[in-house]
Amino acid sequence: MLTDIRLLSQSFLKEVSLEFKRYFFNNCSSNPRMLFIIGPRGVGKTTCLLQYLIEFSRSNILSEKILYIPADHILIEKVGLYEIANNFMQEGGELLAIDEIHKYPNWSKELKSIFDTFKKLQVVISGSSSMEISKGISDLSRRALVFNMKHMSFREFIEFEHGIVLPSASLEEILKFIKIFQIRPLKKLNTEDIKSFHCFKNI
Repeated sequence: MLTDIRLLSQSFLKEVSLEFKRYFFNNCSSNPRMLFIIGPRGVGKTTCLLQYLIEFSRSNILSEKILYIPADHILIEKVGLYEIANNFMQEGGELLAIDEIHKYPNWSKELKSIFDTFKKLQVVISGSSSMEISKGISDLSRRALVFNMKHMSFREFIEFEHGIVLPSASLEEILKFIKIFQIRPLKKLNTEDIKSFHCFKNI
């Protein structure tokens, strides 16, 4: 049973690059037993889940310690989340990633059972920020850490587009940068303008 699900998981994992990672990775170092990543469609939740698994397994996508499951896939619906988690643990599983949880019926009850039963299993879950999932998460509030993922910031865009990694900056620092270098906010910055942003901490 789990063999087909592992093959499905690996088919997703092998398509993911670690070249660019969202700010989620800089804000999640505590490794909670259950973590929700919520946010609107298209912000990169699925990619974050897959990258998280790859980093955990040290790029070994065949590792039996990790498993990615899209909750809306027919294989998952047929077997059930709890049963998958049970079999996964029996085979040495450590990190289970469940994507699109809001598309799975009675997901909050099954997640509660998974959390309460499998004490050594870490579960990372993604879902939309709809009212429905917010209500479900509230039922798990004592168990789960919730991370609300936003759309890509300008800083992240610079890293993605130009490969330049910049520190986080406050609005006050950004406005100071614009004033010092007389840059219009909508003007496309060249590489030298962007690199000069590094001097912020010394201003």
